[in-house]
Amino acid sequence: MVPRSAATSLPSVITWIAAAGALGVCGSGGRLEPARASSSPAGAPAPLTSSGPAATLGATGSPPGVMVAVIRNDGILLPYAAFSGGTWDSPRPGWRHTGDEDDTSGPDDPGKSWFEMIGRTITTWHAAASAGRSETLHVSGAVRVQVDCTDNWGLSTDRKPVGKKSEAGWPAGIALSGDAAAVAMRDVAGDAGEARAFLELIRAPFDESEAAAKVAPAQQASIKLTGLYRSQGTVDGRAIYFVEAERDYTVTSPGGVCGPVTRFQAWITRQGDAWRWLDRIVCLTDCDGKEANDVTPLGILSLDGRTYVFAVENGYEDTRYSVLEVGASAIGHLLTIGEGGC
Repeated sequence: MVPRSAATSLPSVITWIAAAGALGVCGSGGRLEPARASSSPAGAPAPLTSSGPAATLGATGSPPGVMVAVIRNDGILLPYAAFSGGTWDSPRPGWRHTGDEDDTSGPDDPGKSWFEMIGRTITTWHAAASAGRSETLHVSGAVRVQVDCTDNWGLSTDRKPVGKKSEAGWPAGIALSGDAAAVAMRDVAGDAGEARAFLELIRAPFDESEAAAKVAPAQQASIKLTGLYRSQGTVDGRAIYFVEAERDYTVTSPGGVCGPVTRFQAWITRQGDAWRWLDRIVCLTDCDGKEANDVTPLGILSLDGRTYVFAVENGYEDTRYSVLEVGASAIGHLLTIGEGGC
């Protein structure tokens, strides 16, 4: 993308325009449409393919045995996916898989009665705590909430609010119904030692990804780590990481040009001393980040011999909840549900 403020057509700007196609410019709604590098230190295999949506769950009026919900900072639960027959799907009436024009239900939609039914039948949920201990949440009923600019419904609980009032709607973690136990994903970007180690780990792959996309800036910019998440402990013997970084070339651009910025995201596992790249993508945007996709991994579940990651993804004006599967050498989306948008 060429920033709106780029009124000139200088050679460096033209270079970035040409590079955009090779990078795989971020897609609509903030979804990344990435170009993957051809190789990485441990290879960069293509992501797993989805097993496809299951039939609508909960159609009989009974909730499935295992459901996942996002916990907001204000303690409200937003259930969004259920596991049945080896497949994840969204059981709530009115929700649609991302890609449809309308992703969420209105306040008079059947979604309200569905939440009331869930609130009556699943009164206890178990939150994945970063300290490694499960936290029990008790549901008191359905409550009207807002996600981005969309009115919706959630489940009120006895969990005490955390953070600032202005951050009430931010994701704080995940909770599961039933007996399945999840492991939290911790934000460890503030750990100076770990942050330095990951900057060194991703430096060469970041350079390789830009080179594969034929990005040729006049002057190299430094890498800034913008996100680093790690599983609390190991899952099936592996520690799972998500890392996000960027290079902002604003200072090397012609006067008045905002950006460009390259965003780098990667999923990595560590088993003992062995590191494996599951996926890495690079995306071209500018300094307002409107084309970028921000990912917040919240928790991990090992179920029936398979490993799943639950995440919140934010575009510039929309919020999505996802289920990803972590394989031996790749990771891929199984389900993405649109929750709100402006």
